[in-house]
Amino acid sequence: MPQPGLQMLGTIQSGLEIGALARTTDGRYLQVNGSIRRELHPTRVNAAIERARRYQAAPRSSPPTDAQIVQEPLPIEVQANRPAAPPPTIVYKKRRLAAIATDALPG
Repeated sequence: MPQPGLQMLGTIQSGLEIGALARTTDGRYLQVNGSIRRELHPTRVNAAIERARRYQAAPRSSPPTDAQIVQEPLPIEVQANRPAAPPPTIVYKKRRLAAIATDALPG
C-alpha cells in the first residue's frame, strides 16, 4: 500500500526482519514494517543497492549441481589457510539401571 511521502524501492532484510525499503522525499532510507518506520544508514543501503545492480547485470551460469559441490574439493591454498577445528567434546554420562525387587517376584 503506497504511503504518502515515501517512494517504495523494494524489500529489505535486516537479520530476521523483512520489510519494505523506502526513500523519503528528503532522501533518507527507511525500513517499513506496517506502521513502523526504521531509519537505515544511507552508505550501507547505497552499497547494497549497487551490489544488487551488479548481481543483476552479471552473466549467470547455471547453478552447480549437488554432485559438483560434493566432488570438487577446495583449492589447497584455501584449505591451508583455514583455522584448525577444535577437538570434539565427548561427555560420558553414567546410566542408572533399574533395580528389580527380588521379593516381588512370584515363586
